[in-house]
Amino acid sequence: MRNILILASLLWIGAAGATDREFRVFAVAYKHELSRVSDYASFDAAIRELFVAQIAPRLRRGVPNLVTFPENQTLMAYLLGARGSLSRELLEPDGAIPGIASLAAPYAPQLGYYAAKFPGVDSPGQLLQLALTDTLARLIMETFGELAAEYAVYLTVSSNLAAFELATEPAAELLRDPEVGEGPAYEATAPEVFNRNFLFGPTGRLLTIQDKAYLVPIERERAAGLGLTGIAVDQLRVFDLPFARIATVISKDAWMVDVNDRLDQLDAELLIQSEAFSSWGVSGDDLWPPDKFQRGGWWMLQKHPALAVNATPMLTGNFGDLTFDGQALIAVSGPAGDSELCLMGQAPEPGWAAVGGWSNLSDAPSALCDPGLRTQLAERARQMLPGSGDGLENAYAQNVVFADIRLPASPAGQPRIPRRGGPASWPVAGEGSQLQPRLAAAGSGAWLSWIDFRDPARQLVFVSQSDTAGRFDTGRALAAPAARAFDHFDNQWAPALAPQGERLHVGWLSFATENWDLLSAQLDPAGAVSEPQRVDDADHEAGTLRERGHSSPVLLAGPDGDLLAVWSDLRWPYVKPQIRLARTATGTPWSPSWRADGQPLNFEARQLDARDPHESRGQAFPTAAFDSRGTLFVAWQEADLQGQPGIYLVQSLDTVLRFSAPRRVSADTAAYRPQLAVSGQQVHLLYEQRTGRGGMVLMHRRLANGTWSAARRLDPSAALDSVQRHARPLIANNELIVVFEDQRAADADVLWMRLGDAEPRRVDDGPAGSQARVPTATVVGSDLLVAWQDDREGPEKLRTTRISLASGGN
Repeated sequence: MRNILILASLLWIGAAGATDREFRVFAVAYKHELSRVSDYASFDAAIRELFVAQIAPRLRRGVPNLVTFPENQTLMAYLLGARGSLSRELLEPDGAIPGIASLAAPYAPQLGYYAAKFPGVDSPGQLLQLALTDTLARLIMETFGELAAEYAVYLTVSSNLAAFELATEPAAELLRDPEVGEGPAYEATAPEVFNRNFLFGPTGRLLTIQDKAYLVPIERERAAGLGLTGIAVDQLRVFDLPFARIATVISKDAWMVDVNDRLDQLDAELLIQSEAFSSWGVSGDDLWPPDKFQRGGWWMLQKHPALAVNATPMLTGNFGDLTFDGQALIAVSGPAGDSELCLMGQAPEPGWAAVGGWSNLSDAPSALCDPGLRTQLAERARQMLPGSGDGLENAYAQNVVFADIRLPASPAGQPRIPRRGGPASWPVAGEGSQLQPRLAAAGSGAWLSWIDFRDPARQLVFVSQSDTAGRFDTGRALAAPAARAFDHFDNQWAPALAPQGERLHVGWLSFATENWDLLSAQLDPAGAVSEPQRVDDADHEAGTLRERGHSSPVLLAGPDGDLLAVWSDLRWPYVKPQIRLARTATGTPWSPSWRADGQPLNFEARQLDARDPHESRGQAFPTAAFDSRGTLFVAWQEADLQGQPGIYLVQSLDTVLRFSAPRRVSADTAAYRPQLAVSGQQVHLLYEQRTGRGGMVLMHRRLANGTWSAARRLDPSAALDSVQRHARPLIANNELIVVFEDQRAADADVLWMRLGDAEPRRVDDGPAGSQARVPTATVVGSDLLVAWQDDREGPEKLRTTRISLASGGN
């Protein structure tokens, strides 16, 4: 098999400077084969052969090197050695699950040990993986840990494992593989088994482990699957390396709205997307697989301003009746990358820094950048499937791609904005993490909504109403579907609030159907909650759920009494999302949706056809507001044809809310996350804009009498390498007030200012080293009420404070 290696052009993200952070990142497409697991030596030799031939000669001197191996790198090693010999014989005729199940006899002593140690384990697959702990942990810690140390590289690799530690006699004698000889063994210390990504440093030391949140059916199935456990989104972590803030999205996590929103909140820059993708050319009744894949890590980089680089190593090869296939790749946020690259069967576009070859073709990957090749490629993919009997059966690729990355230097830092008195903040009571606060005024008080993690099996939308002092109690769950242990798949996310008289309308995203749907409900003055309604109208296609990826909902009450919903809508067969709207009168179903950009809603297409010309370029983060005349303004983030993200805006032309043509209202510099606020007939637009020094500043424009003002920085006191984001504009006494997150002093603080102020004031009262993130605010009477996520006591919890505007903000 011909190995293919692609060298990306040097990738510049941000401006060059003496202290910019440079590194080289590798993504491995590794083909697992039975011949490579006859014993530990054969497994080790296969890994080293690939490393020596394709990685070691290309390690870059003078900068860090990061090598990423795929998800389930040790899957074939379930069948390792003498204990796996019978299973290796059974794998191809009987299939993956029977082949793995046949390990029960040779691992009987270990199965008995863990059944006694963890009597609550009810999954045969989970128990078997506990029995495999010594085998798999030995490979991860020794083969890959030693490889990292030998070549002085950072290295990531994935395996299904429980927490473990080294055990000595007498347990070691029972747990240790007889082929190893004497010495300690690796013993599971807890019953839960996770899909885990291990990060080793250049000395071979294990730096951190990140577990997978969202499991696919074979992983979470208790009776006939692997019996894994997924983690909650609040357990996701970002790890600081000298060259980047690194996070892991293992396979399905890369498509999940809440996972990527959370990692953007935590300032992740580099995402390791370890993959064992099931099919790359056989689409069945689903999307063309590379199109479906592009909805994941690549799109999340184009959407989120913090995320800059994605490295995706791929597992390839047949495993019994299971297939793993794909192209190793490195993606970047547009317009960076090589505009001539693509995934196979697609047209080229920005955002790809390196893409590996597919199958055992000798063609360069760029030769496959043609949607007209899809039928031909699909036929080849079918010939590669297990049991095809064709000469191409199992003809998958093994190769390595890499790219040189330069991220902006870490900011020099400015003095922290002082807090000039005012009341201390107070916490929102409750157990567990609290994320994504949203505030809305309600008479003399306010409503607060958030995502609550007090139930360890799920994340739910909670709502609380303030007391007369402006404080909030523990709140209540708005809608609580039945919890499903182990997989957290009934998650809720992204609450949106719209007061209307004495009622409160709440919208949120729900994954209860394993698709991100947009739901809404209302609370009446007595606190009764209506039955949730579906807002979006994306339904099943041909009986198959299409993993709808809706996100960023906005609710607002219209001047005619109707309720309006605006959201970023991703549905089959589109690859990139579009902004859609729907409306409802009280007590009536939501209307069919329509697009803000005026393009057609649906089209008929076969999966092997090219994309529809009316597909958007990827629209995200909608914001909307009515002016005093009832004109609706809608703005969103969208990339141009060169991949540069910018802000686009439309306004309604009539009462049925047909819109003007979209107009770009930001400069050519990358711009993100717009927010609108209206005072009478004046429209204020805020957005985040990338600076030439790698920072992010808040920009302001005002529309008055049909004319836009020039774009100006909201806060000229911030250095150009600092980061300001998550702006929340409000109108108080006909003045624009903005609350936002600011990182000028290294830590994240919540600040506020009036338009025209020379510098902002600090809202949060956290100590140095604490992070105050993702603020929300509303005006109650003559006071500014602010809430934010705060980690001063460990897990992020909500805190609120009330600022008197009448007294100048003190």
